[in-house]
Amino acid sequence: MIVFGRSNGAKTLLHRLIIALIAVAAVALSIWQIRSHAAGLIVDERTIGTTPVTIFRAEDSMPAPAIVIAHGFAGSQQLMAPFAVSLANAGYVAVTFDFQGHGRNPIPLSGDVTASDGATAHLLAELQEITTFTRNLPITTDQVTFLGHSMASDIVIRAAIADPSIAATIAVSPYSPAITATEPRNLLMIVGEWERFLASEALSAVELMTGRPSLEGVTYRLVEAGSARRLVLADTTEHVSVLYSGESLQEARDWLNMTFDRHH
Repeated sequence: MIVFGRSNGAKTLLHRLIIALIAVAAVALSIWQIRSHAAGLIVDERTIGTTPVTIFRAEDSMPAPAIVIAHGFAGSQQLMAPFAVSLANAGYVAVTFDFQGHGRNPIPLSGDVTASDGATAHLLAELQEITTFTRNLPITTDQVTFLGHSMASDIVIRAAIADPSIAATIAVSPYSPAITATEPRNLLMIVGEWERFLASEALSAVELMTGRPSLEGVTYRLVEAGSARRLVLADTTEHVSVLYSGESLQEARDWLNMTFDRHH
């Protein structure tokens, strides 16, 4: 019995090590691809108040819909570069930034991170400030969307519900008690295959709308009506590598293209 237990433990450890190595290799490959794909983009760094902001757009592009991209807890805007580069190459204006208490933002994050009237309120205010800045850029149209990872999935979902003009929301590794059967508009949820708890929560969010057992990889209702829901499990990814997954990036591009009826 003891030998059998040790054998199983060794197999589990080896399996986890292999998974970790695959994730590291995938991230390394994606970083190399991101750098090469960013070569043809205009990347503009700004500071709004105390918040470091980076704008990604294609060279000689016409005003285009914008996507404000928010990182998760203990992250930074650099982690979100794969989405920014991918969406800018697809013709969108992508804006990343460092939340308070993160990256190069010198202002500490205050308040309880688990309370909606604590840190969440500060993060929402910061996101709204960046959204206003984005809308006022001459290179953007009046169409704005959100993308948020982990902690920021809740922030962008709450912000989109508060602002019905937000055309679509992409939540990566999401968890948000604010989701309802009809809000936010056009919600895509991307979860790593190995994030089983978050996948279950995201599927429950889809089923709030459908009212019946639903499936991953199926779009429910019409994007044109503003009520679409979709859950995607990105193959062989976890909480960080999901940000570098080609499947994640493609799903985000497709969702925005469907929302704005654009074809690239």
